[in-house]
This record gives sequence, structure tokens and C-alpha cells, in this order.
Amino acid sequence: MLLNDFLPHGYCISWLPDLLALHVLSNGITALSYYAVAGAIVYFTHGRTDLPRKTQWLLIGTFVVFAVCGTTHILDIVVFWYPVYWVSGWLGMLNAGVSFYVFIFLLVPLIPYALEAPSPAKLAEANIALQAEIAERVRSEEKLRLSEQALREKTADLSSAYLEITDLNKQLSEENVRMGAELAVSRQLQQMVLPRPEELDEIEELDIASYMQPATEVAGDYYDILQEQGQVKIGIGDVTGHGLESGMVMLMVQTAVRTLLSSHIDDPKIFFNILNQVVYDNVKRMQSDKNLSLLFMDYQKGKLRLSGQHEEVLIVHQGGEVERIDTIDMGFLVGIERDITHFVTKLERDLDPGDGVVLYTDGLTEARNSQGKPYGVERLCKHISDNWHLPALEIRQSIVADIQEHVGLTKIVDDITFIVVKMRGYSHPLRA
Repeated sequence: MLLNDFLPHGYCISWLPDLLALHVLSNGITALSYYAVAGAIVYFTHGRTDLPRKTQWLLIGTFVVFAVCGTTHILDIVVFWYPVYWVSGWLGMLNAGVSFYVFIFLLVPLIPYALEAPSPAKLAEANIALQAEIAERVRSEEKLRLSEQALREKTADLSSAYLEITDLNKQLSEENVRMGAELAVSRQLQQMVLPRPEELDEIEELDIASYMQPATEVAGDYYDILQEQGQVKIGIGDVTGHGLESGMVMLMVQTAVRTLLSSHIDDPKIFFNILNQVVYDNVKRMQSDKNLSLLFMDYQKGKLRLSGQHEEVLIVHQGGEVERIDTIDMGFLVGIERDITHFVTKLERDLDPGDGVVLYTDGLTEARNSQGKPYGVERLCKHISDNWHLPALEIRQSIVADIQEHVGLTKIVDDITFIVVKMRGYSHPLRA
């Protein structure tokens, strides 16, 4: 059946040498090309073991198609001398079936994916953007590294100074006069780095008044009000305990915040984490267990951003309505863990003229009278609401007077610090 009684194909062309050579050569080269492609597919598939399953099956089907196609051209040469037309026909039918299957079941399903694939131009554009992002990230990391290095150098001297002061304090423990003089100097230094009234007057959009009353010679509360390139940063915090050691941590935080702000680090997570690492390392170096709650308020052109964990933030609206913001989930205590990045979040609000914010430490709300009753957040909110029509300085004075009325002659056992911030441009009618 393979040879049967048919004549070889060569008889059809009268065995003309030139024509026979043309057909043999063209079919031979075509067959070798098909085999070469099939071999290349095998080599590529073997070298790329990470290809998706559908792509692997498509390559296998393509290999079979090219292998069978090559063989059909070999048979086209053979039939010139041997009439194996049935073999040639069935091999052609096999080639047709495999080609149809590869097209319908392997190639067609991949067409949507191929259409969605980005063009070389888009890939080149994405690659350029990625390279730019990588370069920017490298520059940012280098900037952060230099800032952190400068910060560590500046605070290292402060830590060394603290160790020297602590050693001196032990040596002079029985010399009360000299000890009192040292504490007085420390308090004076602490007062010198607090914001001055003329600095606050330079902040055009905000009316700000602040107050700090230490429970001992040196306060453990921290606050600062800074302005850099149109942005106002207000920080408030409470170091555990009070006295000289807490005061030194307060000065350390103040120095670190100014350094970070001058380095133009605006991201709250990065800002807090670098600050926390500096405090953490230096507190360990001081062999101390001090830590602090810390919150920052950033203001620029009516936009307010809060970050960090501290006492409640009181946002006061034009008419005196007080909104209490819980900060427990906005940060973590500074100086306990070396990395607090994942704890830090932020809250953003818009302020209208006449709106404002009151920040405070727990020494204010926990100030007790002779019966042991604390001043309390509720009383503070009501007093602020009743006096919000006044300028910030007068609100501050009224709060101080109200606390003194509540406490009476009872000794204050914790530092009291608060800041009143009002957005200018709105004047509420005086209340009756």
C-alpha cells in the first residue's frame, strides 16, 4: 500500500534535471529551516523553566507543527522517486490537524494576553521612570544618612555632657547649695531654648500663646514652635518623671527636632523614626529608662496635620465648639523601641479663620485640689469654649487663673504645659 502502482512524481516533470534539482533544493532547504526552528524551540523551552504552563504548551505544539511540516517537505522530495503518496497525504493530514489544534486551543486563548502586553515604547518609558525613581530613592537615602549622621554627632556631645553632669551630681550630693545653683543654671538653659514672644509674632496666620510651669527646678515637659519656609511645626511632649534627667531628655528632643526640620524631612514616619532612634540610643547611653509621649502639629495655609501619641488634641471651631481627638493610635512612646515606623500615622484637617487648637500635657488635666479632685479635660474644654472669643494670650491667662482657682494652695506635683493656637482673620462677637 505504501508504494502501490502510482508513478513517482519525477515522471510528471519528465525527469528534467534542472526542474528536479529546483524542487529537491527548495524542499530540502525548507525542511531544514523547519527542523532548525523546532530545535530552537526545544532549546528555548529547556532554558526557560519559569515559563507559564500555557506558554509551554504553545511552544510544544509549535515544535510539533514545525517538525511535521519539515517532514512533509522531506516526503515531497521522496515522492519524486518513490510513489508514497498515501504516506505523504496522511502526514499532511496530521500536520493540518496539529496546526488547527495549536491555533484554536493554544494560540487563540493567548491573543488577549498578547494584546494587553505593553509595547516596547511603553516598556522603555516605564524603565526610564523606574530608573528615575531609583535615582531619587538613592538620593533620598543618602540625604537621610547624612542627616542622621549629623544628628548623632550633635546629640553625642549632649549625652556626654549629661553623663558628666550625673557624675558631678553624685559627687556633690551633700552640697545642697552648689546643687541648687546647678539646677538653677539648667532651668535657665531650658528656658533659653523655649520659643520667644517675638518669634510667635512673626507667624502671620496664627495667634499663638504658650505656658509652662515646672513642678521642680527643671521641667520634663517639652514644647517648641518653629517656622520653616512657610510651614509651622508645633511639638509637645511629656518625658517620664521630671527634674534634671527628664530636662536633659527634653533638651535632646528639642535639638533633634530642629536638626530634622532644617534637613527638610517632612514625612511623619521618617521624622519620628529618626528622632526616636536618636533618643533611644542616647537614653541607653545615659543608662536611663526615660521615654516620652510626643505629638507634632504641622500647619500651612489652613491645612493641619497631626502625628504622634500624646494627650487628646482639642480642635476648637469658630463658635467655641470643642472637638476632642484621641491620639492613642497615631504613634508610640519615643525611646522604648528602636523602630516605631509602623506605629506612626497622621490626621489631616482644614482650619477656617477663627478655628484653632489647644495642646496640653497631663500635668494640666491631672492638677488636683485639696480634696484630690483633678482639674479634668471636661472642665478645660468648657473653659476654652466659654472664652474662645478672646485672643490667644487672654485665653492662656484665663486658663492659668482657672487652674490656680481649682488647685488653691495645693502643691503642683507635675509640670503643666499648654499651647493655644488660633487662626487669624475671624473675630467672634463678645459674649454677654
